[in-house]
Amino acid sequence: MAGRRLSNLACRNGTYYFRGFVPRRVNLSSRIREVRVSLRTKDASVARVRVRAVSLAFDEMCRQLQRMIELQSPDEDIRVAVQTFAERLFKHASPPSTFSGANVDYVRARTSFWVQEEISALEHAIENHDFSIYPSDIDSPLRQTQAWADSVAQQEIAGTPLSEERLALLRSGIARAQLEERRHHLRRLDDPFAPLAVADPLFSPSPSPVNIALNSPPTPTFADAIGAYAGAKSGVVWTARTEEENRRILRLAAEHFGAKTLIGSITLDNVRAFRDSVIAWRKKPAPTATLKEISNAPAGSRIGAKTAAKYFQYLSAAFAYWTNEGFLEKSPVGKLTIQIPHQSKATGRVPFTPTDLTALYTSPIFAGCAGPSRRTAPGPHVYRDGLYWALLIAPLSGMRITEIVQLATYDINFDDDVPCFAIKADAALGQTVKSDAGWRNVPIHRRLVELGFENFVRARQEHDLKGRLFHDIHVSVTGGAGGEFSKLYGRTLKRLGLKRPGLVFHSYRHTFVDALRELDTPEYVIRRIVGHASGSVTDGYGAGASLKACKVWIDKIALLDDLPRTSSE
Repeated sequence: MAGRRLSNLACRNGTYYFRGFVPRRVNLSSRIREVRVSLRTKDASVARVRVRAVSLAFDEMCRQLQRMIELQSPDEDIRVAVQTFAERLFKHASPPSTFSGANVDYVRARTSFWVQEEISALEHAIENHDFSIYPSDIDSPLRQTQAWADSVAQQEIAGTPLSEERLALLRSGIARAQLEERRHHLRRLDDPFAPLAVADPLFSPSPSPVNIALNSPPTPTFADAIGAYAGAKSGVVWTARTEEENRRILRLAAEHFGAKTLIGSITLDNVRAFRDSVIAWRKKPAPTATLKEISNAPAGSRIGAKTAAKYFQYLSAAFAYWTNEGFLEKSPVGKLTIQIPHQSKATGRVPFTPTDLTALYTSPIFAGCAGPSRRTAPGPHVYRDGLYWALLIAPLSGMRITEIVQLATYDINFDDDVPCFAIKADAALGQTVKSDAGWRNVPIHRRLVELGFENFVRARQEHDLKGRLFHDIHVSVTGGAGGEFSKLYGRTLKRLGLKRPGLVFHSYRHTFVDALRELDTPEYVIRRIVGHASGSVTDGYGAGASLKACKVWIDKIALLDDLPRTSSE
């Protein structure tokens, strides 16, 4: 009689393997569901003996992992209970009422209004971690939140009564499930057959297991593929900052897919799961933060859609490279993207108004301050340093914050016919340029010369001809040349009472371009000055607008001409 076939025993090309499936309770990420280990034999009887020993070791490993999870994730029971509750809630959710009669549109609109009110209440409670109920909130959905949380705590979470912190965590999870159900209900008001579409990663389906096809050609592991990709881009296409950010995002992707997972086994569903997780990442994490530490962040602590789209594009670009290099026949990313909401003018960057400029350039920074650490408090001192000149250069040149901060002393030339700034890249000084069009010379505005900028430059050139012009502006390793100065500028605006949404250092660039357009400056001249490319074929012909022509238009800008004379004049 033939022996019973062991479920953990598999054979490939005559060689026997142990095949085990990782239980869900110890594989919360669902990245690696299957483990295969060669038994190093082609003899079936020997394989049967060895597979039993490997099975025992595998089971013991799973038990050890379970104990580790229990020690490291004391709130795992709450997460599981919340997900179980959500499944029941979605499955047994009541469909919308059937609307009929003469007032059908009114009744539907009123129902939609109240559902939206419930959604707003849940969103506010989740974002602010406040699930308290006022006596007047008779119809508040938070009453159900509290009742369901108490019920789940009693019926599904064993042990002693929950502490206030764990109960608050449970209520947050229940509210997130309610929020998804109410959103689904709102969609069904318009389409009764609308499928359930869950946006919250806490309840989204787990990614499909990454299966390795037995007959598929071998492909690199995700870790090896990252190494090949980064090696090809480093120092050639990527700047140091770009490389650091790409490597960080791809490291997090490796944690999601598994560093030893073959890239050929990654499917569209796997990539979609990663994309959905990126949307819920925590903003401003530490550079060494793990995927677990930044995942499933609360709504108010997540990265913006634009940042999420950029991070996902890093993965998409990596798969495109691997496909072009022949590692893959087709990229599993497909047409997946992260949609960026349209930015209205009310939330975008705004230019400075004449009132803003007057307030800033008559502030203590230019009129006299109390000391080097009290630049916004009135006093007798004027410090003509990096902050002073950077705030004057920006509105009179249209240069980006990085372009100003990274200037070298030899990047300014007053000896030619047209004094100008040279915008270029120099790895020795950490200089970078955003695009090919960014390499340019920008004429120095006459007003800067009147304020004594030439004397400042020549003094620093005598001190150090090859160093940074604004060596007193701190440059961080990871934030780029303008990172730290951007923060300093934001704090300065706030102390001067000028800070408002959309008003940032880049607003100078908008102000400068608006000033040129009001003078009817030709667009090709504006693009030449600010370093923009039009995409036209003719951009590749000739030298473009001359420096003399650009100088004429720049000198016509009178943004700072009507301001009271500063202490430097």
